[in-house]
Amino acid sequence: MGNKLSPLLANVFLSDFEVALGTEKLFPRVWRRYVYDIFAVVKERYLTQTLDLLNSRHSTIKFTVEKEIEGKLPFLDLMITRIADNKLKFGVYRKPTSTDRYITSDSNHFGAQKQAAFHSMAHHRQNATTLEQDKKQERRICLPFYHKITNPVQTALKQHGYQVAYKSGNTLKDLLCNLKDKVPTDQKSGIYQIPCKDCPAVYIGQTRRKFKVRIREHKHAVDHERGNDSSAAAYTIAHNHTIDWDSAKLVKTVRKAAHLNAWESMYIANAEHVLMNEDDAPISSPLFHLTNLKIQ
Repeated sequence: MGNKLSPLLANVFLSDFEVALGTEKLFPRVWRRYVYDIFAVVKERYLTQTLDLLNSRHSTIKFTVEKEIEGKLPFLDLMITRIADNKLKFGVYRKPTSTDRYITSDSNHFGAQKQAAFHSMAHHRQNATTLEQDKKQERRICLPFYHKITNPVQTALKQHGYQVAYKSGNTLKDLLCNLKDKVPTDQKSGIYQIPCKDCPAVYIGQTRRKFKVRIREHKHAVDHERGNDSSAAAYTIAHNHTIDWDSAKLVKTVRKAAHLNAWESMYIANAEHVLMNEDDAPISSPLFHLTNLKIQ
């Protein structure tokens, strides 16, 4: 079934079997097919005749029959149970040989698929166990180790019931296997600051694009007095001050766009100077004040 046309061709091929059943007036009242797996309701007296007709259509295609036992019939991953008034009840079916093995961590599946498989496995094992679960489950979180903020963050998270584990980003692979040319700072993305030349105020912002591109946009807004396009421009207009463009710098390189809001909020929360920013930080959290990062 690897080719995109495989499902279509399989359905076209097997439709001939269904046409034959209709021609011989043997088409069942209920017939649900997934490729070559078929769920059907056939009268007992017609079962053998129906099976013989299907198996006569092609020499290499042979169907088998699995009858319901005590009102239960497994179909694909479902256990179908016939209850009162001939209604059907559906449940999950596991073969006796099932090992509950899901996608392994070393497979080539996408990370989201691995994570979904892991949660599904954990949920299944949790429901299948006969052990009594602890009413209070410990919550754990893994964070990068950073010596300036490790202790205060750990203390704060423990108060909310989290156990903290740390990992180091300085691996031997990172130190020895960096074969790429270094990217200039002005071509990186992340958190930047723009200082004022006439007072200690600074503007702290984030950019997904190159730092030099974002600074160029701020310069254009300041030169043309477009306060709506830049908080730095609005500040210079309101106070008649000048921006110190030579001292503008990228204070934190952030490669993942999803982390930009957190890093910007952290630097804004720990800024020592007056901010030109008109808007509040993207994320408000008391944890940011524990980081003790100093914006100079």
